[in-house]
Amino acid sequence: MQIPARLAFALDPRRSMGMLAALAFSTVVLLATPFLIPEVAGTYRTSLSAASLVSVSQLGGFAIASFLAGRRLSPTKAVLFTALAASIVANLGSAALPPLPALIALRFLSGLSIGTITWFAWSNAFGSEATMNRVAVVGPLIGVAGTPIVAFIIDRFGLAGLFVTLAVLPAIPMSLIGSVPTGERPASVERHKAVTAARIVLLALVALTVGGSAVFQLGVTVGEAELGLSTQAMSIAYSASSLAAIPAAGWKGSRGLPSMWIAAAAVCAFLVAGAFNRPLFFLAIVAWGFAFWMAVPGAFAVLAAASAYPDERVGDAQALMALGRVVGPLVGAALLDGPGNLALGSISAGLLLVAAGSVFTVRTLTERPSP
Repeated sequence: MQIPARLAFALDPRRSMGMLAALAFSTVVLLATPFLIPEVAGTYRTSLSAASLVSVSQLGGFAIASFLAGRRLSPTKAVLFTALAASIVANLGSAALPPLPALIALRFLSGLSIGTITWFAWSNAFGSEATMNRVAVVGPLIGVAGTPIVAFIIDRFGLAGLFVTLAVLPAIPMSLIGSVPTGERPASVERHKAVTAARIVLLALVALTVGGSAVFQLGVTVGEAELGLSTQAMSIAYSASSLAAIPAAGWKGSRGLPSMWIAAAAVCAFLVAGAFNRPLFFLAIVAWGFAFWMAVPGAFAVLAAASAYPDERVGDAQALMALGRVVGPLVGAALLDGPGNLALGSISAGLLLVAAGSVFTVRTLTERPSP
């Protein structure tokens, strides 16, 4: 679930190689986030709460760029090239392992750059005939291949080696920039306030992402600290989670009740945070990937059905879910530093269950009876 939906949906296989390479790079940066927190805590000998600011700042930059780019920029090749260049600067600076405040600032710059890259792709994806299901499977596919590589690099070469790798990767899409399509900034349109039912679903999506990311982003930390799992073992679990997400993202039949899948994700969050034993931990991580990608499209469908202006609410959902992903790791780290992993599991699962109940209620009240 660490790959934002916009990023997965924007990965249309018919885009240029340059665009695919740029988006693949952005995905790898996001995949690395759960592995950064314990490494930063160990390398800098600081608390998890302080180390989580590396994740919070990067995801915060991603959210801000996603929000502002469409209002301030046009999707030109120069913008994409600048974003890729900023990524190189951010990762080279991070590779020097500067003082923690400087590292946090550099990860914020990294978030701004990958957020801009994702927005660029999203702008160019408008009008594509590819279905959402077909597009959505690409993100998890990159997760399957990328997660073990990220884990291997950070395990063998440490933080500096990972940041050097991330500084080199943008050279690939930069070399293919000539083939990248250029889109146009969407025209400004009048916006409308969300109706009450839509607001409830939007708040449910915030609870879903806060509760989910609080555990998922800290899953590597929990696995290593509570169960003694190695970085490579954690990479297998996260890679398997991405693999399980592929059939869910590409599901063409009925997904059933989205609340059922959100509740399943709540169980997974509790089992991951609780770290009761290795088999349960691994099973929960894998099942989470399937449950999340079964839940979110269904929740979006409920949001659309409950909205007077569905297109506007989808944008609101993306922005609020990005906010949830920023807050989640900070909440998770504070709970791990304080009351511990069982409290993290209980609170995170509780948030997900609240989201499930809210979506179920709105779906029931807005469901149109069959003729």
